[in-house]
Amino acid sequence: GKQVSTPLERVLEIDFDQVVGRLPADARYTDVELTDGTLLHCSRVAIKGKEVELTLLAGPEMKVKVPLSAIANFLNDAQVEKYRMEWSSRLAKKRRHDMLVRLIKTKAKKKPRAEEGKEEKKEEEPEPVITGIEGTLGEGDDTGKKIEFTTDLGDEKVTKSFVIEKLHGLIFERGPDPRAAPVICKLSDTYRNLVMVSAASMTARSLTVTTPAGARIEYKTDMLVKMDYSKGKLEYLSNLTPAKVVEISPLGEAEPHRRDENLDKGALRVGNQVFRKGLAVHAYTELEYDLKGDFREFKAVVGVDEDVSGSEEPVQLRIEGDGKELYSGTFSRKKKDKKDSVVTLNIKDVGKLRIIVGTGGLEDIGKHLDLADAKVSK
Repeated sequence: GKQVSTPLERVLEIDFDQVVGRLPADARYTDVELTDGTLLHCSRVAIKGKEVELTLLAGPEMKVKVPLSAIANFLNDAQVEKYRMEWSSRLAKKRRHDMLVRLIKTKAKKKPRAEEGKEEKKEEEPEPVITGIEGTLGEGDDTGKKIEFTTDLGDEKVTKSFVIEKLHGLIFERGPDPRAAPVICKLSDTYRNLVMVSAASMTARSLTVTTPAGARIEYKTDMLVKMDYSKGKLEYLSNLTPAKVVEISPLGEAEPHRRDENLDKGALRVGNQVFRKGLAVHAYTELEYDLKGDFREFKAVVGVDEDVSGSEEPVQLRIEGDGKELYSGTFSRKKKDKKDSVVTLNIKDVGKLRIIVGTGGLEDIGKHLDLADAKVSK
Protein backbone atom coordinates (compact mmCIF):
# COMPACT_ATOMS: atom_id res chain seq x y z
CA GLY A 1 0.00 0.00 0.00
CA LYS A 2 2.99 2.30 0.07
CA GLN A 3 4.27 4.30 -2.89
CA VAL A 4 7.83 3.28 -3.75
CA SER A 5 10.26 5.28 -5.88
CA THR A 6 12.95 3.44 -7.84
CA PRO A 7 15.74 5.28 -9.70
CA LEU A 8 15.58 4.53 -13.43
CA GLU A 9 19.23 3.47 -13.47
CA ARG A 10 18.14 0.45 -11.41
CA VAL A 11 15.19 -0.44 -13.66
CA LEU A 12 15.63 -3.19 -16.27
CA GLU A 13 12.03 -3.56 -17.41
CA ILE A 14 8.50 -2.37 -16.70
CA ASP A 15 5.90 -5.01 -17.59
CA PHE A 16 2.31 -3.73 -17.84
CA ASP A 17 0.80 -7.24 -17.80
CA GLN A 18 -0.89 -6.79 -21.19
CA VAL A 19 -0.99 -9.50 -23.84
CA VAL A 20 0.71 -8.67 -27.14
CA GLY A 21 -2.20 -8.68 -29.58
CA ARG A 22 -2.39 -9.96 -33.10
CA LEU A 23 -2.79 -7.42 -35.87
CA PRO A 24 -6.22 -7.61 -37.51
CA ALA A 25 -6.12 -10.38 -40.15
CA ASP A 26 -8.00 -8.31 -42.73
CA ALA A 27 -6.06 -5.08 -42.14
CA ARG A 28 -3.98 -3.47 -44.88
CA TYR A 29 -1.23 -1.44 -43.29
CA THR A 30 2.05 0.36 -43.92
CA ASP A 31 5.22 -0.20 -41.90
CA VAL A 32 7.00 3.10 -41.27
CA GLU A 33 10.52 3.11 -39.82
CA LEU A 34 11.95 6.30 -38.37
CA THR A 35 15.63 7.21 -38.41
CA ASP A 36 15.86 6.38 -34.69
CA GLY A 37 14.75 2.76 -35.26
CA THR A 38 11.09 3.21 -34.25
CA LEU A 39 8.79 0.92 -36.27
CA LEU A 40 5.10 1.86 -36.56
CA HIS A 41 2.20 -0.01 -38.18
CA CYS A 42 0.08 2.63 -39.90
CA SER A 43 -3.33 2.64 -41.59
CA ARG A 44 -2.51 5.88 -43.44
CA VAL A 45 0.57 7.90 -44.43
CA ALA A 46 0.16 11.50 -45.60
CA ILE A 47 3.17 13.60 -46.70
CA LYS A 48 2.39 17.32 -46.91
CA GLY A 49 5.43 19.32 -47.90
CA LYS A 50 8.12 18.53 -45.35
CA GLU A 51 5.74 17.11 -42.73
CA VAL A 52 4.40 13.56 -42.41
CA GLU A 53 1.19 12.59 -40.63
CA LEU A 54 0.95 8.93 -39.63
CA THR A 55 -2.33 7.35 -38.51
CA LEU A 56 -1.52 4.30 -36.41
CA LEU A 57 -3.35 1.04 -36.97
CA ALA A 58 -4.41 1.23 -33.32
CA GLY A 59 -7.11 3.76 -34.21
CA PRO A 60 -7.92 6.95 -36.15
CA GLU A 61 -7.42 9.05 -33.02
CA MET A 62 -3.77 7.96 -32.77
CA LYS A 63 -2.00 10.34 -35.13
CA VAL A 64 1.72 11.04 -35.11
CA LYS A 65 3.36 13.99 -36.83
CA VAL A 66 7.06 13.98 -37.71
CA PRO A 67 9.27 15.93 -40.11
CA LEU A 68 9.93 14.18 -43.43
CA SER A 69 13.62 14.13 -42.48
CA ALA A 70 12.73 11.68 -39.66
CA ILE A 71 11.45 8.98 -42.04
CA ALA A 72 13.95 6.24 -42.93
CA ASN A 73 11.65 4.10 -45.08
CA PHE A 74 8.13 2.78 -45.42
CA LEU A 75 6.56 -0.32 -46.95
CA ASN A 76 2.96 -0.50 -48.15
CA ASP A 77 1.04 -3.78 -47.80
CA ALA A 78 3.33 -4.77 -44.94
CA GLN A 79 0.73 -7.34 -43.85
CA VAL A 80 2.09 -9.59 -46.65
CA GLU A 81 4.94 -11.65 -45.19
CA LYS A 82 6.82 -12.18 -48.47
CA TYR A 83 6.89 -8.40 -49.00
CA ARG A 84 8.35 -7.88 -45.51
CA MET A 85 11.03 -10.51 -46.14
CA GLU A 86 12.02 -8.94 -49.48
CA TRP A 87 12.02 -5.48 -47.89
CA SER A 88 14.43 -6.55 -45.15
CA SER A 89 16.82 -7.90 -47.79
CA ARG A 90 16.50 -4.70 -49.81
CA LEU A 91 17.24 -2.47 -46.81
CA ALA A 92 20.38 -4.48 -46.03
CA LYS A 93 21.91 -3.65 -49.41
CA LYS A 94 24.16 -0.62 -49.82
CA ARG A 95 22.96 2.32 -51.90
CA ARG A 96 24.06 5.87 -52.61
CA HIS A 97 20.69 7.48 -53.32
CA ASP A 98 17.06 7.46 -52.25
CA MET A 99 14.94 4.73 -53.77
CA LEU A 100 11.37 4.59 -55.03
CA VAL A 101 10.06 1.02 -55.17
CA ARG A 102 7.10 -0.10 -57.27
CA LEU A 103 5.16 -3.29 -57.91
CA ILE A 104 4.92 -3.89 -61.65
CA LYS A 105 2.19 -6.29 -62.71
CA THR A 106 3.14 -8.54 -65.62
CA LYS A 107 0.72 -9.84 -68.22
CA ALA A 108 -0.11 -13.52 -68.31
CA LYS A 109 1.10 -15.45 -71.34
CA LYS A 110 -1.57 -16.54 -73.78
CA LYS A 111 -2.34 -20.23 -73.52
CA PRO A 112 -3.19 -22.46 -76.45
CA ARG A 113 -6.81 -23.55 -76.62
CA ALA A 114 -7.69 -26.71 -74.73
CA GLU A 115 -8.17 -29.81 -76.79
CA GLU A 116 -11.75 -30.86 -77.39
CA GLY A 117 -13.12 -32.89 -74.49
CA LYS A 118 -10.44 -31.73 -72.05
CA GLU A 119 -11.11 -29.30 -69.21
CA GLU A 120 -9.28 -25.99 -69.54
CA LYS A 121 -6.99 -25.19 -66.61
CA LYS A 122 -7.53 -21.91 -64.79
CA GLU A 123 -4.91 -19.31 -65.54
CA GLU A 124 -2.90 -18.20 -62.50
CA GLU A 125 -2.14 -14.54 -62.01
CA PRO A 126 1.61 -13.91 -62.47
CA GLU A 127 3.55 -12.57 -59.49
CA PRO A 128 4.18 -8.80 -59.71
CA VAL A 129 7.78 -7.71 -60.16
CA ILE A 130 9.30 -5.50 -57.44
CA THR A 131 11.38 -2.75 -59.06
CA GLY A 132 13.52 -0.15 -57.29
CA ILE A 133 14.60 3.12 -58.94
CA GLU A 134 17.37 5.23 -57.44
CA GLY A 135 17.05 9.00 -57.40
CA THR A 136 16.13 11.83 -55.04
CA LEU A 137 12.86 11.94 -53.11
CA GLY A 138 11.32 15.37 -52.75
CA GLU A 139 8.39 16.77 -50.78
CA GLY A 140 4.74 15.84 -50.64
CA ASP A 141 1.97 17.81 -52.34
CA ASP A 142 -0.71 19.90 -50.59
CA THR A 143 -3.12 16.95 -50.35
CA GLY A 144 -0.56 14.62 -48.74
CA LYS A 145 -1.29 11.96 -51.38
CA LYS A 146 1.67 12.43 -53.74
CA ILE A 147 5.44 12.79 -53.48
CA GLU A 148 7.99 14.12 -55.96
CA PHE A 149 10.81 11.93 -57.21
CA THR A 150 13.73 12.99 -59.41
CA THR A 151 15.86 10.53 -61.36
CA ASP A 152 18.54 10.74 -64.06
CA LEU A 153 17.41 9.78 -67.54
CA GLY A 154 20.68 9.82 -69.46
CA ASP A 155 21.99 13.37 -69.25
CA GLU A 156 18.61 14.74 -68.25
CA LYS A 157 16.97 14.90 -64.82
CA VAL A 158 13.30 13.97 -64.79
CA THR A 159 10.93 14.84 -61.92
CA LYS A 160 7.55 13.17 -61.51
CA SER A 161 4.89 12.93 -58.80
CA PHE A 162 3.79 9.51 -57.58
CA VAL A 163 0.69 8.53 -55.60
CA ILE A 164 2.02 7.35 -52.23
CA GLU A 165 -0.70 4.76 -51.68
CA LYS A 166 0.08 3.05 -55.02
CA LEU A 167 3.80 2.70 -54.37
CA HIS A 168 5.37 -0.44 -52.91
CA GLY A 169 7.59 1.68 -50.68
CA LEU A 170 10.16 4.44 -50.27
CA ILE A 171 13.72 4.33 -48.91
CA PHE A 172 15.43 7.55 -47.85
CA GLU A 173 19.22 7.44 -47.88
CA ARG A 174 19.79 9.03 -44.49
CA GLY A 175 20.94 8.02 -41.04
CA PRO A 176 19.94 9.05 -37.52
CA ASP A 177 20.46 12.64 -36.41
CA PRO A 178 23.74 12.70 -34.43
CA ARG A 179 22.31 15.55 -32.34
CA ALA A 180 19.20 13.56 -31.34
CA ALA A 181 18.51 12.72 -27.70
CA PRO A 182 19.69 9.25 -26.60
CA VAL A 183 17.30 6.30 -26.29
CA ILE A 184 16.39 5.60 -22.65
CA CYS A 185 14.14 2.61 -23.34
CA LYS A 186 12.22 0.62 -25.96
CA LEU A 187 8.43 0.55 -25.72
CA SER A 188 6.24 -2.29 -27.03
CA ASP A 189 2.47 -1.92 -27.34
CA THR A 190 -0.49 -4.21 -27.98
CA TYR A 191 -0.37 -3.40 -31.73
CA ARG A 192 3.23 -4.65 -31.99
CA ASN A 193 4.72 -1.21 -32.57
CA LEU A 194 8.32 -0.79 -31.38
CA VAL A 195 9.04 2.73 -30.14
CA MET A 196 12.46 4.12 -29.21
CA VAL A 197 11.86 6.47 -26.27
CA SER A 198 14.01 9.46 -25.38
CA ALA A 199 11.52 11.04 -22.93
CA ALA A 200 8.35 9.88 -21.16
CA SER A 201 5.73 11.34 -18.83
CA MET A 202 2.92 9.35 -17.22
CA THR A 203 -0.45 10.06 -15.64
CA ALA A 204 -2.92 7.62 -14.09
CA ARG A 205 -4.55 6.97 -17.48
CA SER A 206 -1.97 7.69 -20.15
CA LEU A 207 1.70 7.73 -21.10
CA THR A 208 3.20 10.24 -23.51
CA VAL A 209 6.51 9.34 -25.10
CA THR A 210 8.85 11.21 -27.43
CA THR A 211 11.29 9.47 -29.76
CA PRO A 212 14.78 10.77 -30.66
CA ALA A 213 13.45 11.51 -34.18
CA GLY A 214 10.78 13.83 -32.73
CA ALA A 215 7.65 11.66 -32.86
CA ARG A 216 5.28 12.25 -29.92
CA ILE A 217 2.83 9.45 -29.10
CA GLU A 218 0.18 9.42 -26.38
CA TYR A 219 -0.86 5.96 -25.14
CA LYS A 220 -3.71 4.81 -22.98
CA THR A 221 -2.24 2.58 -20.28
CA ASP A 222 -4.21 -0.48 -21.48
CA MET A 223 -2.22 -0.39 -24.74
CA LEU A 224 1.18 -0.69 -23.06
CA VAL A 225 2.97 -4.05 -22.98
CA LYS A 226 6.56 -3.37 -21.93
CA MET A 227 9.19 -0.67 -21.46
CA ASP A 228 12.67 -2.15 -21.76
CA TYR A 229 15.36 -0.15 -19.94
CA SER A 230 17.95 -2.94 -20.04
CA LYS A 231 20.28 -1.57 -22.75
CA GLY A 232 23.72 -1.22 -21.23
CA LYS A 233 22.52 -2.67 -17.91
CA LEU A 234 21.90 -6.25 -18.99
CA GLU A 235 23.39 -8.24 -21.86
CA TYR A 236 22.53 -11.75 -23.00
CA LEU A 237 25.67 -13.71 -23.90
CA SER A 238 23.96 -14.85 -27.09
CA ASN A 239 23.91 -11.19 -28.19
CA LEU A 240 27.64 -10.75 -27.52
CA THR A 241 30.47 -11.85 -29.82
CA PRO A 242 33.09 -13.90 -27.96
CA ALA A 243 36.60 -12.42 -28.04
CA LYS A 244 37.98 -15.96 -28.28
CA VAL A 245 36.45 -19.31 -29.26
CA VAL A 246 38.10 -22.75 -28.88
CA GLU A 247 36.13 -25.75 -30.16
CA ILE A 248 37.92 -29.12 -30.23
CA SER A 249 36.92 -32.71 -30.90
CA PRO A 250 39.36 -35.65 -30.67
CA LEU A 251 37.20 -37.53 -33.18
CA GLY A 252 37.32 -35.02 -36.03
CA GLU A 253 35.39 -31.86 -36.82
CA ALA A 254 34.13 -30.03 -33.72
CA GLU A 255 30.49 -28.99 -33.42
CA PRO A 256 30.15 -25.19 -33.12
CA HIS A 257 28.14 -23.58 -30.34
CA ARG A 258 24.75 -22.09 -31.19
CA ARG A 259 22.96 -18.93 -30.06
CA ASP A 260 19.28 -18.87 -29.05
CA GLU A 261 18.70 -22.45 -30.25
CA ASN A 262 19.82 -25.93 -29.27
CA LEU A 263 22.33 -28.05 -31.19
CA ASP A 264 19.50 -29.48 -33.31
CA LYS A 265 18.34 -25.94 -34.19
CA GLY A 266 15.27 -26.26 -31.98
CA ALA A 267 14.22 -24.33 -28.88
CA LEU A 268 16.49 -24.37 -25.84
CA ARG A 269 15.05 -26.61 -23.13
CA VAL A 270 16.32 -27.26 -19.61
CA GLY A 271 14.06 -29.56 -17.61
CA ASN A 272 10.48 -28.70 -18.54
CA GLN A 273 11.22 -25.07 -19.31
CA VAL A 274 11.75 -23.61 -22.78
CA PHE A 275 13.97 -20.53 -23.17
CA ARG A 276 14.09 -17.89 -25.89
CA LYS A 277 17.68 -16.80 -25.18
CA GLY A 278 20.85 -18.71 -24.38
CA LEU A 279 23.75 -20.80 -25.63
CA ALA A 280 23.99 -24.45 -26.68
CA VAL A 281 27.55 -25.72 -26.24
CA HIS A 282 29.16 -29.02 -27.21
CA ALA A 283 32.18 -30.38 -25.36
CA TYR A 284 35.00 -29.42 -25.66
CA THR A 285 34.42 -25.66 -25.99
CA GLU A 286 35.88 -22.47 -24.54
CA LEU A 287 34.06 -19.15 -24.95
CA GLU A 288 35.78 -16.00 -23.69
CA TYR A 289 33.93 -12.67 -23.38
CA ASP A 290 35.57 -9.28 -22.87
CA LEU A 291 33.35 -7.63 -20.22
CA LYS A 292 35.84 -4.86 -19.36
CA GLY A 293 34.79 -5.03 -15.69
CA ASP A 294 31.43 -3.40 -16.46
CA PHE A 295 29.11 -6.01 -14.93
CA ARG A 296 28.35 -7.33 -11.45
CA GLU A 297 26.44 -10.58 -11.92
CA PHE A 298 26.40 -13.62 -14.21
CA LYS A 299 23.32 -15.82 -14.25
CA ALA A 300 22.23 -18.86 -16.31
CA VAL A 301 20.01 -21.91 -16.11
CA VAL A 302 22.30 -24.84 -16.97
CA GLY A 303 21.48 -28.39 -17.98
CA VAL A 304 21.56 -31.07 -20.65
CA ASP A 305 18.96 -30.39 -23.36
CA GLU A 306 16.67 -33.42 -23.38
CA ASP A 307 15.44 -32.59 -26.90
CA VAL A 308 18.97 -33.27 -28.20
CA SER A 309 20.18 -36.88 -28.22
CA GLY A 310 23.47 -37.66 -26.52
CA SER A 311 25.41 -39.38 -23.82
CA GLU A 312 24.13 -40.29 -20.35
CA GLU A 313 27.59 -39.50 -18.96
CA PRO A 314 28.26 -36.26 -17.05
CA VAL A 315 29.42 -33.01 -18.68
CA GLN A 316 31.65 -30.53 -16.88
CA LEU A 317 31.14 -26.78 -16.71
CA ARG A 318 33.84 -24.40 -15.47
CA ILE A 319 33.59 -20.62 -15.41
CA GLU A 320 36.62 -18.39 -14.90
CA GLY A 321 37.02 -14.67 -14.30
CA ASP A 322 40.39 -13.25 -15.36
CA GLY A 323 41.90 -16.74 -15.06
CA LYS A 324 40.46 -17.42 -11.59
CA GLU A 325 37.91 -20.22 -11.17
CA LEU A 326 34.50 -18.84 -10.20
CA TYR A 327 32.44 -22.01 -10.65
CA SER A 328 32.86 -25.72 -11.34
CA GLY A 329 30.02 -28.19 -11.69
CA THR A 330 28.91 -31.43 -13.31
CA PHE A 331 25.65 -31.98 -15.18
CA SER A 332 23.95 -35.01 -16.69
CA ARG A 333 20.55 -36.11 -17.98
CA LYS A 334 19.87 -37.60 -14.55
CA LYS A 335 20.52 -34.30 -12.76
CA LYS A 336 17.18 -32.53 -12.91
CA ASP A 337 17.16 -30.56 -9.67
CA LYS A 338 15.96 -27.12 -10.76
CA LYS A 339 17.69 -25.49 -7.78
CA ASP A 340 21.09 -26.88 -8.82
CA SER A 341 20.60 -25.81 -12.44
CA VAL A 342 20.61 -22.05 -11.66
CA VAL A 343 24.16 -20.68 -11.63
CA THR A 344 24.59 -17.17 -10.20
CA LEU A 345 28.06 -15.61 -9.86
CA ASN A 346 29.53 -12.34 -8.63
CA ILE A 347 31.63 -10.99 -11.54
CA LYS A 348 32.35 -7.50 -10.22
CA ASP A 349 35.49 -6.06 -11.89
CA VAL A 350 35.93 -9.17 -14.10
CA GLY A 351 37.48 -8.27 -17.44
CA LYS A 352 37.66 -11.66 -19.20
CA LEU A 353 34.88 -14.14 -18.53
CA ARG A 354 35.66 -17.65 -19.78
CA ILE A 355 33.11 -20.46 -20.07
CA ILE A 356 34.50 -23.99 -20.50
CA VAL A 357 32.37 -27.03 -21.29
CA GLY A 358 34.51 -30.16 -20.86
CA THR A 359 34.05 -33.82 -21.61
CA GLY A 360 35.19 -35.25 -18.30
CA GLY A 361 36.97 -37.98 -20.24
CA LEU A 362 38.48 -38.87 -23.61
CA GLU A 363 35.28 -39.01 -25.66
CA ASP A 364 33.04 -36.06 -26.51
CA ILE A 365 30.24 -37.88 -28.35
CA GLY A 366 26.85 -36.56 -27.29
CA LYS A 367 28.19 -34.39 -24.49
CA HIS A 368 26.65 -30.93 -24.44
CA LEU A 369 25.04 -28.30 -22.23
CA ASP A 370 22.52 -25.51 -22.59
CA LEU A 371 23.32 -22.26 -20.80
CA ALA A 372 19.77 -20.99 -21.02
CA ASP A 373 18.96 -17.33 -20.32
CA ALA A 374 22.72 -16.74 -19.84
CA LYS A 375 23.24 -13.05 -19.11
CA VAL A 376 25.42 -10.51 -17.32
CA SER A 377 23.98 -7.48 -15.53
CA LYS A 378 25.19 -4.36 -13.76
